[in-house]
Amino acid sequence: MANAQTTTRVNALLLLIIGLLIGVIGGYLFGRSENPGGTAGMTGTTTFLNDRLAPENQWIVEGMNCPMPNCTNTLLECSGDLPRQIRDWVNKQVAAGRAGQDIRDEIIRTHGDKLFKTFPRSGRDST
Repeated sequence: MANAQTTTRVNALLLLIIGLLIGVIGGYLFGRSENPGGTAGMTGTTTFLNDRLAPENQWIVEGMNCPMPNCTNTLLECSGDLPRQIRDWVNKQVAAGRAGQDIRDEIIRTHGDKLFKTFPRSGRDST
């Protein structure tokens, strides 16, 4: 008799665990389908950006801040979308054979004083 009761309890516990797992998985799937505008990491629509600059090319963005409002991180290290796109663009320009100083000058022309919130401009950046 004790063996039958133990088996019944174990089966009930297993059914409870399976039910909880099904509920969690179902809730997750339902939540994803109801939130299609979620973050890129959740929806699986991330775009690959080659935003890591090689050490020999880091000077191109050296001394620049992230151009996003209220962000004083360095352009080299900031993880926001705009600085990542800029670093990706720098890598593409370098790969195309463009001179680093030309790339730097264009970034400064495009984003201006937003790049120099905490770092003063150097003499060669006065374009």
